[in-house]
Amino acid sequence: MLARLLVLIGLLFLSFGAVAQPQWQSLPGAREQMIEEPVFGGRAWVFEAGQRDRPAVVLVHGLGDLGAGTWQALVPVLAQRYHVLTFDLPGFGRSTKSNQLYSPENYVAFIRFVTQRYLGRPFKLVGHSMGGAISLRYAATHPQDVSQLLLVDAAGILHRSVYTQFLSQAGVKMLPSVYPGQGGALTDLAGHVMRTLDRVNFDADVVLRTPALRQSILGGTPTQIAAMALVQDDFSRLIPKVDVPTLIVWGEQDPIAPLRTGKLLASAIPGARLRVLPGLRHMPMQEDAELFNGVVAEELAHDAATLTRLRARSAYALAPELPRNERVGRCSAGADQTFRGDYLAIEINGCRNVRLVDVRTTKLTVNGSEVEIENSHILGQDVGIRAQGSELKITGGSVRGDVAIELDRSRADLAGVRVSGGQATLRAVGRQTSEAVLSVSWLVRDGQEWAWHAVRVLRPNENL
Repeated sequence: MLARLLVLIGLLFLSFGAVAQPQWQSLPGAREQMIEEPVFGGRAWVFEAGQRDRPAVVLVHGLGDLGAGTWQALVPVLAQRYHVLTFDLPGFGRSTKSNQLYSPENYVAFIRFVTQRYLGRPFKLVGHSMGGAISLRYAATHPQDVSQLLLVDAAGILHRSVYTQFLSQAGVKMLPSVYPGQGGALTDLAGHVMRTLDRVNFDADVVLRTPALRQSILGGTPTQIAAMALVQDDFSRLIPKVDVPTLIVWGEQDPIAPLRTGKLLASAIPGARLRVLPGLRHMPMQEDAELFNGVVAEELAHDAATLTRLRARSAYALAPELPRNERVGRCSAGADQTFRGDYLAIEINGCRNVRLVDVRTTKLTVNGSEVEIENSHILGQDVGIRAQGSELKITGGSVRGDVAIELDRSRADLAGVRVSGGQATLRAVGRQTSEAVLSVSWLVRDGQEWAWHAVRVLRPNENL
């Protein structure tokens, strides 16, 4: 229960109280309408601006009653060149609010209904926060509809245990300090409770599917229902299906949707690019409207040929190639060390806050250390990564080996990682358990690939 509350409370930071809606009626071609929608069985507010014969842009907001008002500074800019379509998602803003299953899948069905009714042609899709997750799902399930995808601080992609841990850390920092070490203790407690719930296969889907439980546990409120449905969603089978020019835009200091999510998406979506906005948080369109509007306008203005070149030349993901350098990287009893580039092997012993960024190597050995790996490839023959008494956080990239990852009293947190093994993708050794957290990752063995979005405690000599 504590873990569920942490998820919901954290996600509520995305919500904003009801505010005056922007006055867009004076824009060229401005039209607003309340329509009957069949997905949730209510009424939805829809807004258009700009000339209908111009390229179409669809804007999808996140949680909160601000609704389409999220785009209050962007719509007037885009309406000069595009046919802009936006709306208050059911459950938010001026649309009907009731006890419904406000899931990303149902929101995709709603957007399909609206876009078919108002556009009937391919469009450029922009989504923020929860709207970013919805837009990602839409592009994967209806690729023929989307000509270009722009995801802004998309929330809820990581496995709920990882996301809860991140949100609890952000929330704990806001609490008044009562005793030394409080932050670490509370964060550890939250992580322990979440992992315990995952180990006993706690199923929040039952709550979401049952109207009476949604009412009693979540108050029947759209924000809490949508928040829980978001963190329950599994994007592991969808992300590889996104085959459209994609730009990921992220606030560097986002306390709601960690930048790690942006790196995951940019690494896993073929040809995706990542644009980090320095100093900004979760609402870049409000925090620096001029910068944000410029980034969006520049991206949407690219023609098809330019987007093709950008996908080939400026993609975030590092090519999975063997290293071209035979140097060996080492860290011993140190902290705050970063490795970049190609290495034959890397050895880390008794080190904290070690990072591997854009690294290619054939072997990584980690003993008694904390290591974060981003957009890197460990392409081994025997064992790709061997970790003993260590914490690994791996985002994007790949690991390969006869045994890809060997864990001894260690924890591996993988997000958007492709793990390929001959005998095993992950193996626990030693006399104690190890733990693997896999967020939208893929395990490959014997020519078969499985999408994983789960937490697994590995007993000694257990393989995945």
